[in-house]
Order: sequence, then structure tokens, then C-alpha cells
Amino acid sequence: MDRTILISVANLSHGGLETRIAGELRYLRSRGYKIILATASQEAAVHELGLAYDHAVFEVPFDKALTPDRLREMVQLLSEIIQERGVTEVWAHPFPSILPAVLAAEKQGIPRRVFLHGPLSLAEQGYGALWTLVLRQFILPAAEEIVAVSEEVREVVEAAALAPLQRVSVVMNGVNTGVFQQKPTGLPPRKRVLVVSRLDRPRVKAIMPLLKAAAAHEGWGVDIAGDGTARARLERAARMYGLTPDRVTFLGARHDIAELHGDYDIVAANGRAFLEAASGNKLCVHLGPEALPFLVSKADFETLRTRNYSGRGVGERTDDVIALLERITDSEAETYRLRDVVVAGADERRILETWGVPDLSFVSSPISGLLTLLDEDVVPADVSISNHPGFLSRMRRLAWPTPGKLAFQDLYIDFLEVSRSNLNDRTWRAEQKLRQLQREA
Repeated sequence: MDRTILISVANLSHGGLETRIAGELRYLRSRGYKIILATASQEAAVHELGLAYDHAVFEVPFDKALTPDRLREMVQLLSEIIQERGVTEVWAHPFPSILPAVLAAEKQGIPRRVFLHGPLSLAEQGYGALWTLVLRQFILPAAEEIVAVSEEVREVVEAAALAPLQRVSVVMNGVNTGVFQQKPTGLPPRKRVLVVSRLDRPRVKAIMPLLKAAAAHEGWGVDIAGDGTARARLERAARMYGLTPDRVTFLGARHDIAELHGDYDIVAANGRAFLEAASGNKLCVHLGPEALPFLVSKADFETLRTRNYSGRGVGERTDDVIALLERITDSEAETYRLRDVVVAGADERRILETWGVPDLSFVSSPISGLLTLLDEDVVPADVSISNHPGFLSRMRRLAWPTPGKLAFQDLYIDFLEVSRSNLNDRTWRAEQKLRQLQREA
């Protein structure tokens, strides 16, 4: 039977999620799958990414602040796509695109895969309190397969008992090692570092120590490929550290990173950008949330891989990375080049072939109860369900029908509401009661 996959994803731009999806699409198309894409992004923005698909629906109104009418509209739209295009399974990516895709699959009786791209996919920060509840109590139990991008995510699912582990597959992020490969030309000068990163607040905080270290060593410079809301803050930091314009350059957002790598021997990055640099056999400086920038060894690479190359869990690093780069010889530097371990353990095609996209069979789940609630007009058509106590109360009973668990759920929601206020004593008391109920449940 022909397999046609509907891939539901809220927004597509240039980043790690999009690179992951691009790799999946290349692999699926090479295996003869038909791909239908549903996204909130505009057509022009998606075309810039060069994704491979057979049909796409753009500007789908995915939004976590859903009204019943909007959710019904999206479920109906996706259901029509499933019927018209002969879709045989649904792949749902974060964030607000997951719920309508899983509901449409339930309505049409076809299996679904839910992709979790990191711990944030399971945290309240990603969806808000209501969506965290929906994800944990309806979506994950409904999914015939949960795809985690790292062992770290699988461990979170296991620790919280969110789904049977036999339905959780770890399909790590990989890199196209054919595109990101060592250039045959001679190596460029050592004393220039390329930073590849979005310039949001957390990443800028990780970049600042590298700028400070470069400023302290004569002749070293940094070029920064990326843009974001915190760029001005990083520019101010560069001036404060005394980096003159010839020693720090802001290149802006770049979409030719593989080609740009050819001008550098040292690349500083995080996540997928780090993996791409490692595939290119660069000396890789990791920019993470827990440690000062550090030169990554092959032993470090294995630790980073289990946490999706984020840097969580690497422990404290205090070395001056520029001082290390300045003193190591060319032969010593070779021990830090990582392409061989990337090809062996992080090649995109090899990872997907090992997974193999196993066949799934549809299993009906309690998530259909959410569709029933929508049809019962518990919430006015133009009111967000995330703020409506009647919908939340009814949904709690669908998720946790037994009295003990219902009490736990009521307190959990109360705790989330209280924790948004500044009433620290109430928050503390609610947290203690919550933990007690967790132990008893």
C-alpha cells in the first residue's frame, strides 16, 4: 500500500527544527513516500528552505490560544486533507500544530507519530499549563509512536511515566555529512573564530565569555553569523570588552553556512550548528548554558549527543578556550577534530535508516473525548478554551477519572495558577501539598 504522510508543523524558518524536517523529507521521498505539508508559515518562506514535498497547505491557523471554533476549523481542514490526499499517517511536530493534527488523525482513524524535540516540548514554557496537561494526558497516550530526538527526552518521558517505553523511539538529530564535509583546500588562519548562533538572550549570554576571552588575546577575532532580538546587547558587550570593528564582525543571518565554514578552522556553536561544524572537521567550541565555552573532544561529543548537543549536563568548564587554542600544535589539534565520530554516529541518513519508519496500526484513544467536549458547546465559540474553567474542569475528568487522581489534578492546576502570582507563601504550601499527593498517587 502507498504510504502518504501528513506532516503538521506550526512555523518553518531557518533553524534546527527545519533542518531536521528537511532531512526527514529527503529520506522519505527517497523511500517512495508521498509528503503532504501543513504549516502556519507563508508559501514564500517555506520555498526559501527548499523542502521536498508533494503538496502543501500554507497559513494554517495553528495557535495555542484556541477557541472551539478555531480548533474545529483546523481539525476539519486537516481531516479534509487526510481524505482528499489519501493520507495514511500523521506526523505532528511542536508546538500548537500537535493537538489539531492528533485530533484529526483520531477522527479519521489513522496512526500518528508525535515528535518531541527537547525537554521544552514537555514543559509548561512551551505550551502553557493547559497544553502541558493536554500533551501529557491525551496526546502522548494517543500517539502510536513518540519520537524523541535524544536520550534526554526519552528519560523525561520515562521518569514522568507519560507513555509506555515500547512506544518511544529515540531518533537523534543527525547531519548531512555529504554537505558538511572537510574542504580539500588548505586550512585558514587559526586566530579567527566563526560563531554560528541565533542571537536571542540565552545564546548571547553563552557567546559573551568567548568575546571576552578573544579580547584578552592579541590578534584574535570573532565573526558572528546569526541575528536575533539580543544582537544589540552583544554588540554593546563587544565594545565594552574593547573589541574593535576589525576584531569582531556581525555577519547577520546567513543561509550559506556550509560554504562559510570554508573560511574558518574554528567554529563556535550549539545544537545542530555545532553538529554541522563537527561534520566539517572544524575545531569546535561549544557554547552552552552551563559552562564557559570549551573545545570539544571526542569524549565530550558522546556526552553532548545524549542531550541533543545542547550542553546540558557537561559539568563546569573554567578553561580559557582561546588560550588553549593558541598553544596547541597542529598535531594536537587533530585529536579534537570530530568528523569520524560524526560519520559513525550522527550521519542523518544512517540514523533514519536504522529507525526505518516502522509500520503503525491505529489504536483509538480517549483523546476523542476532547472532540465530544467541543461539540457539547461547553465553551462559547469565540472564547479561548485555555481560559475557560468549565472546559478545564470537564477535561480533567476525562484525563483522570478516578477520585484520587482527580484531586491530584485539581491541586496541580491550582498550583500552576498560584505560581503565576507573587504570593510565595501560598506557592510554597501548594507545592508541598502537590508533592505529597504525587507520592500518594
